[in-house]
Amino acid sequence: MHLLVLSLLSLVLMVVSVIVQMAFGGVNMNQAGNESALLLWNSFSQLMIFALPALLVVRIYYAGAERGFLRLDFSPRRWLLALVGVGVLALSIPLIECLTQWNDGWHWTGPWEAVERKLRAIGKQSQLTVQAMMTHCHPLLNLFGLALVPAVCEEVFFRAGVQNLLHRWLSKSLSTLYSPLSTNLAIWLTAAIFSLVHGEVFAFMPRFALGALLGYLYFYGQSILVNITVHFINNAIVVALYWLAANGVSSVDPEATMALPWPMVVGCSAAAVVVLWFVFVKRLKTSK
Repeated sequence: MHLLVLSLLSLVLMVVSVIVQMAFGGVNMNQAGNESALLLWNSFSQLMIFALPALLVVRIYYAGAERGFLRLDFSPRRWLLALVGVGVLALSIPLIECLTQWNDGWHWTGPWEAVERKLRAIGKQSQLTVQAMMTHCHPLLNLFGLALVPAVCEEVFFRAGVQNLLHRWLSKSLSTLYSPLSTNLAIWLTAAIFSLVHGEVFAFMPRFALGALLGYLYFYGQSILVNITVHFINNAIVVALYWLAANGVSSVDPEATMALPWPMVVGCSAAAVVVLWFVFVKRLKTSK
């Protein structure tokens, strides 16, 4: 029930954000010089569509200690876990790069070929819009609007909102005998929703993997701070690469994917799992 309310609130507030944008004259995404205005509208939309619905559900349905599932723990220990989480993200990059190449290589045939072309065109246009913001806006504004705001809003919505509510519902449905199953299902289902909402079918798998990683960090890290930090660093790296390339500081193509050797992918992925297990999973089990 609460998950349905969260979804409906998000849809309603999405419509409201569009109406507000139109009331102020809207923003032409294809017109040069509108990048800063588009960035501000993007931040406003993130707050309306993701952060506000989750906070409203908490305000309406939960009180006192029950609001603890938001996990607003900013103690020094959580900051340390956040730094370790960034390390896990770094170790996961080779796998994410591999998934990016594989996913981009998907091709549909027959009657679905036209659908593929349309989806790729939409994805390319969206990519160009974001690229324009990252290359023409002030780098600090980019870090705020394209790295920090999405990190905060999406983590509050998907992890503190969707994942938590799914976990509660699945735990009741599957009974306590299957609590590990309900935990993993909630994390992977939320990761799938997280990736689908971004609307890029041919970039689904890398975002799905990132969403799953963020889900485990949230559950075992016991603080939204860990997720926001890791998500912010992931976004900030992309923003920095685009800005450096646009200003001639770096010759690295931000859109290029690295063809990494399988031993490196497997080794780094295994190291990420080991760190995640011993620093996050085992620590939580021991504390219980």
